[in-house]
Amino acid sequence: MAIGLYTEYEGDFTKPYKFYAGVEVEEAQDLNEGLEVKTIHGGKYDCDFEVYHND
Repeated sequence: MAIGLYTEYEGDFTKPYKFYAGVEVEEAQDLNEGLEVKTIHGGKYDCDFEVYHND
Protein backbone atom coordinates (compact mmCIF):
# COMPACT_ATOMS: atom_id res chain seq x y z
CA MET A 1 0.00 0.00 0.00
CA ALA A 2 1.33 3.43 -0.92
CA ILE A 3 1.19 6.06 1.82
CA GLY A 4 1.46 9.87 1.74
CA LEU A 5 2.19 11.28 5.19
CA TYR A 6 1.95 14.98 6.04
CA THR A 7 3.54 15.66 9.44
CA GLU A 8 5.56 18.04 11.60
CA TYR A 9 3.29 21.03 10.93
CA GLU A 10 4.49 24.42 12.13
CA GLY A 11 0.93 25.75 12.21
CA ASP A 12 -2.06 25.38 9.89
CA PHE A 13 -1.89 24.16 6.29
CA THR A 14 -0.31 27.43 5.14
CA LYS A 15 2.77 26.92 7.33
CA PRO A 16 5.73 24.60 6.63
CA TYR A 17 5.31 20.86 7.10
CA LYS A 18 7.03 17.67 5.95
CA PHE A 19 5.63 15.24 3.40
CA TYR A 20 6.75 11.64 3.13
CA ALA A 21 5.86 9.24 0.32
CA GLY A 22 6.24 5.62 1.27
CA VAL A 23 4.96 2.09 1.28
CA GLU A 24 3.84 -0.29 3.98
CA VAL A 25 6.42 -2.94 4.92
CA GLU A 26 6.50 -5.81 7.39
CA GLU A 27 9.99 -4.98 8.64
CA ALA A 28 12.44 -2.14 7.96
CA GLN A 29 16.07 -3.19 7.79
CA ASP A 30 19.17 -2.35 5.77
CA LEU A 31 17.86 1.07 4.73
CA ASN A 32 19.66 3.04 2.06
CA GLU A 33 21.20 6.35 3.12
CA GLY A 34 18.62 9.12 3.30
CA LEU A 35 15.64 6.84 3.95
CA GLU A 36 13.65 7.09 7.18
CA VAL A 37 11.24 4.78 8.98
CA LYS A 38 7.93 6.25 10.16
CA THR A 39 5.51 4.20 12.24
CA ILE A 40 1.80 4.95 11.99
CA HIS A 41 0.14 3.28 14.95
CA GLY A 42 -3.27 1.70 14.48
CA GLY A 43 -6.20 3.63 15.82
CA LYS A 44 -8.89 6.13 14.97
CA TYR A 45 -7.61 9.38 13.45
CA ASP A 46 -9.47 12.61 12.80
CA CYS A 47 -8.31 13.25 9.25
CA ASP A 48 -9.34 13.36 5.62
CA PHE A 49 -8.19 10.79 3.12
CA GLU A 50 -8.06 11.30 -0.62
CA VAL A 51 -7.44 8.57 -3.15
CA TYR A 52 -5.78 9.46 -6.45
CA HIS A 53 -5.69 7.22 -9.48
CA ASN A 54 -3.57 7.55 -12.59
CA ASP A 55 -5.61 5.28 -14.83
